[in-house]
Amino acid sequence: MIRWLLAGTAVLVLAAGFIGVRAHPPVSMTNDHEGQSAFATPLPGQTRMVGGIRLGNAGMLPYTYEMHAQEPLPDGGSLRIERVEDGATLYAGPLRTQPVALGSLSPGRQVTLKLVLTQPAAAASAPTLIWSARAVAPALDAAAAGWVVVAALAGFDVLLVAAWLREMRRSSQVGVRFP
Repeated sequence: MIRWLLAGTAVLVLAAGFIGVRAHPPVSMTNDHEGQSAFATPLPGQTRMVGGIRLGNAGMLPYTYEMHAQEPLPDGGSLRIERVEDGATLYAGPLRTQPVALGSLSPGRQVTLKLVLTQPAAAASAPTLIWSARAVAPALDAAAAGWVVVAALAGFDVLLVAAWLREMRRSSQVGVRFP
């Protein structure tokens, strides 16, 4: 009886986890451009372009986000990336094809980035930027630690009830006869 109860509970937990992961993947980056360039097409002689992008985390885990160019910028070109919410500069320098780590984003959060591209007038073009996300372990703050303790106590309670039911079943089978 206990084995069936525990097996049924395990199946329900696994099914709920499977449905939850399908509905909310562990890592899911969103952006407001969805395949469109963050920059407008440059005009002839234009040396400075300003663009922007909003990234969001629709997944279950926090992630670090990074960016790289599909093609490297020409010599003399530079890119500055600022977080609009607080004005912090996340990156300033030449942009190559190696990924540049920019920051992290918690589930359900968004960040708006301002992109300022400066390049020689003769080589002005709007680069293709590729954004990617990499899952990181969630920070264990006080609230999360509290939930871990609650889950541990609930698991301990299940073990105690299982042991109690086992002993109840066993005590009905064992007896002592007195004449």
